[in-house]
Amino acid sequence: MIEAWLLHSPPVHFWGLMVILAGVAIGSFYTAFRRLRRVRIIEDTPTAKIRSAHQGYVELEGWARMLPGEPIYAPLSNRPCVWYEYTIEHRESTGFGSRRHSHWSKIAHQRSDAIFALEDATGRCVIDPDGAEVIPERVLTWYGHDRTPGASPPGQGALIGPYRFSEKILEPGKPLYAIGLFTTMGEGGGSDSLETETRELILQWKHDQNYLLKRFDLNQDGKIDEKEWRIVRKQAAKEAVKQRLEKPPEPVVNLLKKPLAKDQPFILSAIPQDKLISRFRISSGWIVGVFVLCCGLLAWALKVRLHLALG
Repeated sequence: MIEAWLLHSPPVHFWGLMVILAGVAIGSFYTAFRRLRRVRIIEDTPTAKIRSAHQGYVELEGWARMLPGEPIYAPLSNRPCVWYEYTIEHRESTGFGSRRHSHWSKIAHQRSDAIFALEDATGRCVIDPDGAEVIPERVLTWYGHDRTPGASPPGQGALIGPYRFSEKILEPGKPLYAIGLFTTMGEGGGSDSLETETRELILQWKHDQNYLLKRFDLNQDGKIDEKEWRIVRKQAAKEAVKQRLEKPPEPVVNLLKKPLAKDQPFILSAIPQDKLISRFRISSGWIVGVFVLCCGLLAWALKVRLHLALG
């Protein structure tokens, strides 16, 4: 029956199917390649301690912590968390009689963008989850008869209903794996920061020409010559250092965020690193199987069709 359809179907139907199979094959190959590449990146990136982590792309392991301030609660289940994402769907029906079918339509979705912290035995790092691939320990799904789940917690609500609720969270105090761009801000500054402060001080002096001439016009010719500009820059650098020393030290803040490089994944996972790698490998295997199946079907269908054309 399938061979008969391949032999006698209109060209637009046949080649449409070929395009779909080719698209699925290409998509599955790309997805499997990306997942295996993530496995290699995770395996090749050594786990760092927060206190000694270098600036740049790093991997951290610790525990999820709330930051001081307003606590975060998952909107649907009202459970305390450091991050959440939820989706509300409604069952829609179309068609009539034997042609009637239903599907789930998304009517609400929200993803937390609040910062939180990862803590290990050596320190604490603030996590900015914007742009991260977040992998929770599990995804809660339940049903209801109203758009809002009400007071029924997951697992005790209705098992059927026209509304479906899905929720992912990262719980405080639970293990957390993270890989992303690590930066330290605050105490220490750096040469670039000091140079910026020096330039800003010189600009302030330039805006007050009377002050500039009175202080640095050593030969009293009404202008600042090259020699006097060297003195200006030297004195500005000294005063910038002095001002920095007089400032109270700024607290050190470690931050993990999305890398600028697109080939560096930003992952936050409640699943331990070894299990995460295993999950990526298994899913890649299934996706490769889809790629092989699509390629086989594509080759077989073309062979059947070409046999008709050549025959």
